[in-house]
Amino acid sequence: DEAEAASFLEATASIYAHGGRIDWRRFHPGPRRRTSIPTYPWDRERHWLEERRTGRRAPGSGHPILGEGRRSAVHPGTLSWEAEVSLEAVPWLADHRVEGAAVLPAAAMVEMALAAVPGGSLEAFAFERLLVVPDEGAARVQVVVSPGTPGTLSFELYSAQEEAGATFGRHARGTLRPAAPGVGEPPRGPLTGARHVGGDDLYARAAAQGFDFGPAFRTVIAIEVGSREAAARIAGPERGRYVVHPALLDAAFQVVAEAAGPDGLYLPVGLERLAVHRSPGREARVRARIDESGPERYAGSFWIEDDLGVGVAGSGLGSRRVERAS
Repeated sequence: DEAEAASFLEATASIYAHGGRIDWRRFHPGPRRRTSIPTYPWDRERHWLEERRTGRRAPGSGHPILGEGRRSAVHPGTLSWEAEVSLEAVPWLADHRVEGAAVLPAAAMVEMALAAVPGGSLEAFAFERLLVVPDEGAARVQVVVSPGTPGTLSFELYSAQEEAGATFGRHARGTLRPAAPGVGEPPRGPLTGARHVGGDDLYARAAAQGFDFGPAFRTVIAIEVGSREAAARIAGPERGRYVVHPALLDAAFQVVAEAAGPDGLYLPVGLERLAVHRSPGREARVRARIDESGPERYAGSFWIEDDLGVGVAGSGLGSRRVERAS
């Protein structure tokens, strides 16, 4: 449809503008003709605001947690972003803690991938280890997008502590496709054997399991939990400059966890597929379904929709049980 075509063109333009190679013969199949540019002199006049150059990027420039992109001089087609992520620069991160430590949410890693390739979709996303954001100072977070198999891009996310000489370690990897597929429709109808869970009860139980969600991540208002499925009303922050605000996307992860009903501390380890048709509004609904479960791991699908329809859909959101710190 027109929305998917526009997303594809936007993603293709972004890749080309950042140095990627496009096979224009496949992009525009059929007969073509070369058109000459005008022969008169170009009238050049700058309208850009001059940026003050300092040792650090000015706060608020670029994406809030991704930063600004740069092309690689050594590896054609490879793009990278680097940002200093701190609780001071990104205050809502202080509201996402695991065992007392502020942790970059898996939903934020997904957001960074979506922002790197606008209009794209994710596949085979792996959350390899937690990215702890220090209470003082910052973590240097770097994202690298490089050519993958035909029609795909490879995504990797690294971090290092702020001190000089710190080495980078990888936290997430996955595959990006420049065009997002359709998001599909969630299951409809009432839940089987549903029970009501209020937001306060949900977050009290999360705290007992090792998650400390502050106000920014207490986004689930109420939830109905049935047999291997759940439906919830959520309310997140304003979207701002995000594709999907991480706190809103994390709400869907929370609903999947509640549908699975695990006892203990489970952390996301993978996401098979995620597509964004459009960014949902602040108030939305989530429908979740558990596709596989066991004593150590579960995986499920989710849909986020508002009054305009489904905006985001994900499948294969897997979480694994981890031992709590003594």
